[in-house]
Formats: sequence, C-alpha cells, structure tokens
Amino acid sequence: MIWHRHWMEMRGGLCVAACCMVAACLLFALFVSGSTSWYAKSGRVIVELNVLVPRLAAMGPARFLLWGAHTYACAAAAIIVGIFLAGTGIRTNGFQPGHASMYYTLSLPISRFELIWTRFASACAAVYVLFAAMLVVDCAILLVRGLAVPFRPMAVSSFLAGLLVVPSMAVFGVLIPLWKEQVSGLLYVLAITAAIQWGWPTILRFAGSPVVPWLWMGTILLVTSSALSAAAILVRRLDL
Repeated sequence: MIWHRHWMEMRGGLCVAACCMVAACLLFALFVSGSTSWYAKSGRVIVELNVLVPRLAAMGPARFLLWGAHTYACAAAAIIVGIFLAGTGIRTNGFQPGHASMYYTLSLPISRFELIWTRFASACAAVYVLFAAMLVVDCAILLVRGLAVPFRPMAVSSFLAGLLVVPSMAVFGVLIPLWKEQVSGLLYVLAITAAIQWGWPTILRFAGSPVVPWLWMGTILLVTSSALSAAAILVRRLDL
C-alpha cells in the first residue's frame, strides 16, 4: 500500500523527469555528431569535454568522444531530474498530482520517518531506472550508427550521475515542508543556475571519474542522511 501511495504521488514528476531524459538522449546524439566531426577536422577535443581530457590517452579518441558525450548528457540530466522527484511523502509540490492517496497519509499505520525514507527510496529507484533507460538508448544510438560502444565507462558514468541526484533530492525534500510552492520553485531554479554557473566542472569531473570516488561517496551519504533526518524533525515540529 505505501509503495503504491508513493507511486501515485511521484508519477507526475516522473513523467516530467522522463521527458528530461529523452532530451538528454537527443543531446547525446547531437553531441556525438558534433564532437566526432570536430575532432576529425581539427584533431582537437571540443571545449565542453576539456574537463575529461585526462582520460583521452587511456581510452583513445574514438572511445573517449563517445563516452564523453554520454557523460556530458548524464551530468546535465543529473542537475535537473532531482527537483521533479524530490519529496517527503507528506507535503507535495506542484509537479505531483492531486490524487486522493495524498490526503490520508497521516492515517497510515507507519511513522513519519518510515514514510519519508520509503518515499526517498522510491525516488532513488526511479532515478536509476531513468539512467539505466538512458544508457540503453545511448548504446542503441551508437549501434545504429555503426560505432563501437564503450559500455563499461558509460555505465560507470550513469551510476555516478545517479549518485549526484541522491543528495539533491534529499535537500529539496527538506525545502518542500518549509516554503510554499512558489518559493520552493524559485529555490530550485536558483540551485540549478548555481550548479551550472559554479559547479559544472566539478559535476562533470565526478560523473567522468574512472573509479568510485569514496570521499565523495561519504560526503553524499552524510548530506543525504542529514537531510532526511532534518526532514523527519521538521515535519514533526510543523505537525504535517
């Protein structure tokens, strides 16, 4: 019952997030064409992939350009999709449908904390389903074009990009009980703008890491657990 309730709450945001992933797949296709053509003409990597250039020698130009296009598209998607799936399961936002299952939340025989973490687990599962689907589509695009598929590095980048979404959903989930939809929406836009303006090289570098960065993993775990705990305390104090 609780998982069905989360699905009813999330499905509107999930549809919007899926549309974002479709746009990221189209970006990947355009990126592959542009980056390979530019490299063939000039012998240089396009500037958008300069952050990932340290892996060029190890992978070779052909594999690097395809993997770099996928990593770039994954990083772009990771910045956006979290805002559509974030939530506590208690107060909803404008991307979630007005289904009746929302309004008997506090009559369910579970604690607020259980409601929050199951809602968050549902969102994380949805994120990785979307990134797995994106990986399949990107690989299919390469196969249709007759190009070699660097599957393993692409899969690692998809996994790491999904990790970037996890703390953003947890933090946005804290904001939803605090402010009205309009204020939360403004904060979402500002957060995305700040991430692109100042954090983009770091985000792209993280998604393109050849190994799992354990220090970053610990930071993500700390931020996520702190945000979930804060959300549980807030909804109790606000009596939501």
